[in-house]
Amino acid sequence: MALHIPTCTILIVDDDPDDVFFSRRALKAAGITNAIRVASNGETAINVLFGDQARKGDSAERIGLVLLDKRMPRLDGEALLQRMKAEPRLASIPVIMLTGLADVSLVERVRAGGALACLQKPLDVDELRAALESIPGETLCPSEAS
Repeated sequence: MALHIPTCTILIVDDDPDDVFFSRRALKAAGITNAIRVASNGETAINVLFGDQARKGDSAERIGLVLLDKRMPRLDGEALLQRMKAEPRLASIPVIMLTGLADVSLVERVRAGGALACLQKPLDVDELRAALESIPGETLCPSEAS
């Protein structure tokens, strides 16, 4: 079954190029063909997200989904998630937290903090697909409708 992902850019926030490669591969295997943008740390992601939303009146890309690594330098995934969910213009963008650790308390914490899911790296295609299928249609790529 093909997933319907509206036209938007997926932001992968991860400081490990190998993990970025595997995330891209998992998205492709799940049938997702959207444009992908990469930020190598949380600070760069903030610039992408806030810059993207500031340009929402022009034809710039729309970030509609964030795959967010938990452990990064400068600003980690949990801190970035908290900033996103505190900003009304960013709060509705679905976030899937990625982690290399099997940590039940982390899963509970990030879900309570607003993440759609917390998946272990490298991404399992079926788990990724299930997380993507759970996104309400009106939530994915919210800046399109704005």
